[in-house]
Amino acid sequence: MKDLSVIIVNYNVQYFLDQCLQSVFESKHNLDLEVFVVDNASVDGSVNMVKEKYPQCHLIANDENLGFSVANNLAIRKSNSTYTLLLNPDTILSEDCLQKCFDQMQAHQDIGALGVKMMDGKGSFLPESKRGLPTLWTAFSKMAGLSALFPKSESFNKYHLGHLDKEKNHEVDVLSGAFMFMRTETLDKTGLLDEQFFMYGEDIDLSYRIQQSGYKNFYFAETEIIHFKGESTKKSSLSYTRNFYNAMIIFNKKHFSGNSGLVNILVTLAIMASGFFAFLKRHLLPLVFPVVNALLIFGIFLLVKEFWATYYFQNANYYKDIPVIPLFAGSALVYSFVLFLVGYYDEDSKFADYLKAWGLGALIMLIAYSFLPESYRFSRAIVFISISLIFLVLWLTRKIYNKISKGNWNFDTLKNRGVVIIGSSESAMSIKSQLMAFNPQTKFKGAISPNETIDPKVHVASVDKIQEIVKMEQPHEIIFCSKDMSNAQMFGIMQKLGNKYNYRRSAFDESSIIGSDSKNAMGNWFSSNLNFALALPKMKRQKRFFDFVFSILLLLIIPMVLVLSRSRWKVLKNIFPVLTGSKTWVAYIDNQVNSELPKIKSGVFTHLAEEVSSFGKADHDLLDQEYAKSYTIWKDFLALVYNLMP
Repeated sequence: MKDLSVIIVNYNVQYFLDQCLQSVFESKHNLDLEVFVVDNASVDGSVNMVKEKYPQCHLIANDENLGFSVANNLAIRKSNSTYTLLLNPDTILSEDCLQKCFDQMQAHQDIGALGVKMMDGKGSFLPESKRGLPTLWTAFSKMAGLSALFPKSESFNKYHLGHLDKEKNHEVDVLSGAFMFMRTETLDKTGLLDEQFFMYGEDIDLSYRIQQSGYKNFYFAETEIIHFKGESTKKSSLSYTRNFYNAMIIFNKKHFSGNSGLVNILVTLAIMASGFFAFLKRHLLPLVFPVVNALLIFGIFLLVKEFWATYYFQNANYYKDIPVIPLFAGSALVYSFVLFLVGYYDEDSKFADYLKAWGLGALIMLIAYSFLPESYRFSRAIVFISISLIFLVLWLTRKIYNKISKGNWNFDTLKNRGVVIIGSSESAMSIKSQLMAFNPQTKFKGAISPNETIDPKVHVASVDKIQEIVKMEQPHEIIFCSKDMSNAQMFGIMQKLGNKYNYRRSAFDESSIIGSDSKNAMGNWFSSNLNFALALPKMKRQKRFFDFVFSILLLLIIPMVLVLSRSRWKVLKNIFPVLTGSKTWVAYIDNQVNSELPKIKSGVFTHLAEEVSSFGKADHDLLDQEYAKSYTIWKDFLALVYNLMP
């Protein structure tokens, strides 16, 4: 029998899983360990990565996403150990973590399950490391905001047990499924994870059953992990909201069905209402900025019209016969859509994106103006003045938005992002070259190494002096080289420096860099091998827009297509599938595409504007990679025109 079975359920987080497994084996010490990776039908190359880099793992590759509970149970039934650890793939363990947890459980036989101190990707403590049972009052206090108003109150913040010191060990009610170190004999008594819970809530249910079986749930503050919270759950999705709050309803029905009917109805309604408002908050708040911009654009057109009529024509009612409200409202909507399409609202928006959006919007306005009936036209001066003001106003609103959300006035969120690398000179220079290739605007502010000189900006320092140097350089991001320093050192530095920086960690082989910018944001990653333009949200939007517009165009010229095109029947058969989004006009050469490439819909044609029969499989892979790396709408246009030719 092994000492410990580590069970990791993975779903499309290859680069996080890689570094998680690395940290697990670094934390092994003298423990006799077995590691299970249960993959829930990932399409990002996770299975191949585990096979190639971690052959010592027991890999269970499912053909479909079975959910968290079922996947964990598959591995638990195959395991044979004294202890079982359920671990999220988006976690990093300190080197002493597994041994300390093992020793604590050995010393205290009444502990059935143990959780540790968790930090998010910015080094901030995650309050879900220790939780209370979500009773009606506890849930009400959280939903009503009382827990936020009184974070240290035992009565009002029982959900996160705010009255308990996070630096001390405590018995608690609920542990997080992100790290749940359990006595296997406890699972024998309580039973495995309840498979009613597809995802979320299963940790609350299991924690409750552990207590009901006479064991303690224990918060262990003497070791810690990083949990890049949000990456494997995609918290902005509708499925997240539905699954999370449905899990709360299942838990309430399962364990508190003895409550009066009225209480159960109130609890269910409260959970549903909380889920509804959480969904609205998650999806409506991002619309505030675009709506404000649309209103500003509309207001600019309207004010310029009033000014021109009053001061140039000396007649405030000069344009009373022109339907200016619908014309200006339509202009504002078109301009806002162009901004969205080109990427103005994206996290990595650049000033160049704004110039493209503004220029394209201006061009559309001028073209549309030229097609207006004579009776609907107002002075061209109104158009030109409005377009000029729109440039200034939207530039200013973006800077204000960045100041509010990011704390700086830069228009480009990636521009002048100072980066400090902590590690050896060899690692630092390797990572620097990758970052500069990915984003040439990266401002490399130097590297910190305990023992050696690093070019081009040198800081030779002990770990104790890193804090002082970082404060002097004021970087935006700090990247830790995992092969040059321990996770414990990294955790310590993060906690000393605080959450004002974005922290990243490189893989041991420097093939990827992972991090997360807040506890509510999804984790993010960078790989030098996967710098694909087609992976960017704005490019996906533009591709979908191209598909939609070209489908409409083809519908309008069907007679011409039937007469002239050599692909007439293929086009005719696929217009509506592309229009509805189930297909795309142009896709990869190989339908069984490399799983590391950005995922797109199956295509009607390939991206090559020539026959592909002369190319071999290896050529197809390279050409597909090049298409994904340097994607533009123009490439799709050329490929489609070639395939439509006689």
